[in-house]
Amino acid sequence: MSLSRFDVLKVLKDFNNKFGKTQKRVDEDNPWKKKSIFFDLPYWEYNLLRHNLDVMHIEKNVYDSLLATLLDIDGKTKDHLKGRLDLQDLGIRKELHPRTLALDKILLPPVCFSMTSKEKGVLCEVLKGLKIPNNHATNISRCVNLKEHKVSGLKSYDCHFLMHYVLHIVVRKVLPKHVVKVLIRLSAFFLGIYTKVIQLEEFERLEKEIAVVLCELERIFPPSFFDIMIHLPIHLAREGMLGGPVQYRCMYAVESVETRFNRPYRNYDDAGMDSQKSGLFPRMGRFLDSGEISTLDFNSWIQAHRYFLVSYVACKEHEKLIMQCYGSRKWNRARSHSLEFHEWFKTRVRNQQVLEEIKWLSRRPSRVVRRLKGFIVNGFRFHTQDREKKIKTQNSGVVITALTESYASSQDQNPIKGNVTYYGVLKDIIELDYYGNFNVVVFKCDWFQVKQDEFGFLLVNFTRLTCQNDPFVLASQVQQVFYIQDPIEKDWHVVIKLSGPRDLYDMFRSNEDIAWQIDNEPNVSFSDPIINVSDDSVSYSRDDMDGVTINKSLDGVQIEK
Repeated sequence: MSLSRFDVLKVLKDFNNKFGKTQKRVDEDNPWKKKSIFFDLPYWEYNLLRHNLDVMHIEKNVYDSLLATLLDIDGKTKDHLKGRLDLQDLGIRKELHPRTLALDKILLPPVCFSMTSKEKGVLCEVLKGLKIPNNHATNISRCVNLKEHKVSGLKSYDCHFLMHYVLHIVVRKVLPKHVVKVLIRLSAFFLGIYTKVIQLEEFERLEKEIAVVLCELERIFPPSFFDIMIHLPIHLAREGMLGGPVQYRCMYAVESVETRFNRPYRNYDDAGMDSQKSGLFPRMGRFLDSGEISTLDFNSWIQAHRYFLVSYVACKEHEKLIMQCYGSRKWNRARSHSLEFHEWFKTRVRNQQVLEEIKWLSRRPSRVVRRLKGFIVNGFRFHTQDREKKIKTQNSGVVITALTESYASSQDQNPIKGNVTYYGVLKDIIELDYYGNFNVVVFKCDWFQVKQDEFGFLLVNFTRLTCQNDPFVLASQVQQVFYIQDPIEKDWHVVIKLSGPRDLYDMFRSNEDIAWQIDNEPNVSFSDPIINVSDDSVSYSRDDMDGVTINKSLDGVQIEK
């Protein structure tokens, strides 16, 4: 239990500072070395948050220590000979104590987080081939040395991104399950404290969570791993309760002060867009290129128009007509309603007194369309998959949640209706022209089958497509995800859903009562691990690989044989 500000001031009331070099001694009753000059301030004892820890540098140092120790980078790893001698002095984890093999040769047995050269290569290859959305990190592949299995030169925001989304994914196939589970929880903690909108109860949960995570790390890593930076995360949740959300207190804002020379590019949706006549179908988003004019094939033309029509018009009259014509089979009725509605709607609206926009909608768009390679909408920057083949970023991942009736088969009379999330990649960006009355931008996507692994991650298979008869969605409906290729099963890719646009998009348009509520939709990559690891299955060492032999003589140090 930490001392309160009043308790600290009471203990230091008659404390005298001694400057210069003094004789070192241990005083159990008085562990203080110096009384801070800040306690002379009249308001200091009433200051709830006396020290504001910089989360940015804590996160970077924690990530650097983790990565260097996992890859066993010489000079940076925390698992070294002196660390093993500490275990020997403490009399713990005897299976990890250094052993003498011959004259000047010492064996360090492999620990549970040790990796073979092949496994290190797998980790580095994933980082080398990593493609992420724009404006979230630098080109990380330049920092990876595949030959020496080293990663160096990462910036603070690179470590921030890798800690949140990548590290635990690339090691989940090469490390034991109990190690991966702890790394998942550590990543989830840092992601949680960076939430833009958070409640007090969430900070209280994170404070309890990080205490357990650090205890789990102590069971895995040697004492030499736990320097002051590994200890500091225990205070971050409490400081969040006192000081508010992390993004207003960390060093990112200070080190990224904007000037007219370094002002970052932001994804403004409506910049440079001309207004169109229709108020019912306002234009949303912004083009990234002028596009090219082409003629849409008949099937795609009907599919795009039909999806746009069904998205805006819900007609009970047509559903009743379909029920009379196709009997009681719900599958046939739903399929017929989807395929025939646009024809029925065109005939029905022709002689009715309706809004002009509805009549324009019923007449179908022109088959002459504009195809684009990039588009900005909802604060996200999207590129087609073809455009990304020659660049180092990935902006083609899309996700949409739709209210869907799910049928087990065509005979199913009790479909389940609910929200279904679809994951895919953007193949084409098409602007439909309703003969000059209004234009609509739709995305043509490939949708993939989804599975969940034992750690709770969602994976998609790029070779297994679904919903091939319904490839179109409105550009305004999609959010962005990106994919990390599984290092072992190459056809499967882990889905990473970002918490939102990196800039200030939509910050001042939200309702004030809604803006300070937590988003109830969980991140698809950070659900609790499904696996349960018992204490009996946890091992400090690995039996399937050799240890490290070093040539070193330690005079006066007793090494086990």
